[in-house]
Amino acid sequence: QTKRGFQGAEHILDWMTLDLSASAFPDPDADNYGEPVSFLEYNFLWHLGDRTSVTSAGWYDPFDQGARFLAFGANFTRTDGTTLFTAYRITDPVNSRALTVGVNYALSRKYQLNVSSTYDFGISEALSNQLSITRVGTDVSVSLGVSYNSIVKNFGLQFAVV
Repeated sequence: QTKRGFQGAEHILDWMTLDLSASAFPDPDADNYGEPVSFLEYNFLWHLGDRTSVTSAGWYDPFDQGARFLAFGANFTRTDGTTLFTAYRITDPVNSRALTVGVNYALSRKYQLNVSSTYDFGISEALSNQLSITRVGTDVSVSLGVSYNSIVKNFGLQFAVV
């Protein structure tokens, strides 16, 4: 942990976090394809500053054709509430190499425009695209948006009250 902020208005922040996990199998031949350990996972978050973060996550199954996943990304937030998020993820054995970019742009104090898109370089196709607008109130936020998912060839309409 570290303290950030102006003198007299400091706040405590978890500067860097790392979570690790694994699952052990007492009888690996019966339960886990002959491997004594599986589901190896990690989550990492590093707050470089009050408005910039780097993140990474991954998991690995040690048996043949086991799932392998690695993701890393960054968040950038401006003082007006605008946020940029970008991430790259690798998923095997399906050979997915996906880049996601998202922007939440503050049009005013009450309205936000949210745009995101994911492109998979492994299959050379745009996977999903989303556009929505959000009305931010003191107690309730209302979003209306549209999306397209090319994997299932589906258009969607979003209405959310939070």
